[in-house]
Amino acid sequence: MMNKLACLLFFLSALTHSASLELVTLNYPPYAYQVDNQVQGIAVDLVQEVFDALEQPIQISVLPWARSLKYVETGKADGIFTVFKTPERETFLDYSREVLLPQVIALYAKSDTPVAYQGQLAELAPHMIAAVHKVSYGKTFDQAVASGQLPNIRLTYSGDKAMALLLSGRVRLLVSHRYGALYSASRMAGVDAITELRPELENVASFIAFSKQNKLSVLRDKFDAELVKMKQDGRYQRIIDAYFERQSRPNE
Repeated sequence: MMNKLACLLFFLSALTHSASLELVTLNYPPYAYQVDNQVQGIAVDLVQEVFDALEQPIQISVLPWARSLKYVETGKADGIFTVFKTPERETFLDYSREVLLPQVIALYAKSDTPVAYQGQLAELAPHMIAAVHKVSYGKTFDQAVASGQLPNIRLTYSGDKAMALLLSGRVRLLVSHRYGALYSASRMAGVDAITELRPELENVASFIAFSKQNKLSVLRDKFDAELVKMKQDGRYQRIIDAYFERQSRPNE
């Protein structure tokens, strides 16, 4: 009887360990997006690498953002990425302590026609800048546009169209979040075709977070420890670099 009980307990333990973790995310290229039935993106690659190292199977679903948040709040999903940290969300999410991806807002020029810039947006007033309609680029840039400090803004309806304006020379600058700019450039002319102006405009940390309802703080800590290892041993940056190399060779 004891042997049968021990076997049953072992089986249940193995089953629990191998149960797939349900993760949700937003359609937000290049961080996460779905092509046919496959979820892709920089954040997806990083998250998959961590959980592979932890030998934890995962299932990722791309959903509307409001639904994703509701799923982790109620425990229907185990985790969510990439998510900004807010006091309201901290009431139902156990955030990773390690930043998954920084979402940096910056200005870009063509590499063969650099623009002098010392960090004061007023310096850029003479230049036409491509931006996406209704997108916020952070307090610094948005206020400069609203106040008239940056009067020459060319609006488009997608990041790809804004990048095309820059690469064609129809605008002198592009404002974008860093990985969005690299994503568009890598599929059009290669990331070497653009250069980022320094200093950057804004830097907002984004994380993976786990449902408090499902009591996954121990797994959260394991995720953090593995993500730190990845950053230290170079895997983290290699995954990001490899992603953009693949985008530059779409037919391979």
